[in-house]
Amino acid sequence: MRKIKRKAKKLLFVAIMLLSMLVLSGTIQVSAAGTNVVKSAQKVSGGKWVGKKYKLSNGRYAKNKWLKIGSSIYRFDSKGKRVTGWIKYQNQKYYAASNGKLYVKKWLKKSGKYYYFKSTGCMAKNEMVSYGGKYYYVNGSGVRVKSAWVTYKGKRYYLDKNGVRLQKTWIKYKGKYYYVDKNGVKAVNKWVGDYYVGPKGARKTNCIVDGYHIGADGKRGEKVFDGNYIFVGDSRMEEMKNVVGTTDVTYIAKIGSGFEWLQSEAGPLLETYLSAKPDVKVVLAFGVNDLGNIDRYIEYYQELIRKYPQTKFHFISVNPVDEAKCQQHGYKVTNAQIVEFDKKLRLTIGEPPYINTYKFVKSRGVDTRDGLHYEAKVYTDLYNFIMSKIG
Repeated sequence: MRKIKRKAKKLLFVAIMLLSMLVLSGTIQVSAAGTNVVKSAQKVSGGKWVGKKYKLSNGRYAKNKWLKIGSSIYRFDSKGKRVTGWIKYQNQKYYAASNGKLYVKKWLKKSGKYYYFKSTGCMAKNEMVSYGGKYYYVNGSGVRVKSAWVTYKGKRYYLDKNGVRLQKTWIKYKGKYYYVDKNGVKAVNKWVGDYYVGPKGARKTNCIVDGYHIGADGKRGEKVFDGNYIFVGDSRMEEMKNVVGTTDVTYIAKIGSGFEWLQSEAGPLLETYLSAKPDVKVVLAFGVNDLGNIDRYIEYYQELIRKYPQTKFHFISVNPVDEAKCQQHGYKVTNAQIVEFDKKLRLTIGEPPYINTYKFVKSRGVDTRDGLHYEAKVYTDLYNFIMSKIG
C-alpha cells in the first residue's frame, strides 16, 4: 500500500513539472485577453546589440522573447533576430517598425489603411479609440473606418472622411440630415432645437409633430393642431371659435375677411397644414363680406379639391341676416343676395360637399346682435349641425 502511494505522488510531481515546462516554453499559451506584452516584457540592461540580435549580459542571445530595452519593446524570434512588421502572438496582432521597436499607443499607416496599437501593444479591433482628444472607430480587421455610420455597444456613430467621430453637430448623409450629440451618439425620436429627428435619426420635413408644423426645411413652425378638423372663414368662424373652443378643431379665421385674405394668407396657411397632414376634414365659410366674388371662390375651391384628393372639403352656405338690424349698423347685405350666392355655390360644388347652413339657421331662428353676427347659442347650434354633417 505504501509503495502505491509513493508511486502516485511521484507521478503527480512529474506531471506538474511537465506542465510547468510546457508553459515556460510557450507550447501552452494563456488567453489573448490576458496578454500585455508591454507590461510582461523582460526589462534588460547590460547587454548589447550585435547586428539585429541582442546579446544579454550573460553572453546568450535573446530568443523567442519580448524584451524591454531602454524605453522600447522588441520581439526576438527563434533564431535570435529582432522581428519587424506584423507579429502574431497569442491570437493578437502587433507591429514592429523597421528598427524593431514595437508600436504602442500609436497609429500605423499601411497600404492606405490605418491601424491602432493600444497601450498593451496589441492592435485594436471592433472598438472606439481615443487619441489626441478625438475618437476613432476600428473594425474587426483593425482598420480605421471613415465616412460611414457604425454601431458600437448598441449606439450609432458617424466617422468623417478622416475617421474622426463627429460630435454635437448636424450631418448630411445621402441627402438627409442627422444629429449626433456631445458623445457622438445619433439622436432619434426627439427634438433637436427647432428640428425633429425620427426613429432612424433623419430630420423630419412636411409633417406635424407634437402639434407643431414642420416645413420643407425641417424647421418647427407654429403650433397647429392634433385634431382632425380645420375650419377656415370669416367672422362666423372666428366667433364660433370663441364660443365653442378648439378642442378638436383648428381655426383659420379673421373678422371682416374675404377672398383676398383667403388667397393671400388663409389659403397658403391651410395648404401648409394639408401638405403635412392631408387626411383631415376642412370646412370653408366665406362670402358674406364680398358676395360679388362668388366665381373666384368657386375657382379657388375647385383647385383645392384637385390638389388635395385625400382631404375631405366642405363648403357652408352664407347664413341669413336680420336685414333691419343690418341697416341700423351700416351693413349693406340682403338675404336675396345671399341666396343667389349660395345657389351658385351649391350648383357648382354639389351637395355634398356643400352644406346648407342657411336653411338650418333660418329654421331655428336668426338671433343676431347687429343683424350680421349671431348670439352665442346660434354658433353652438351651428357648430353641432356642421359636425353632424361632416362626421
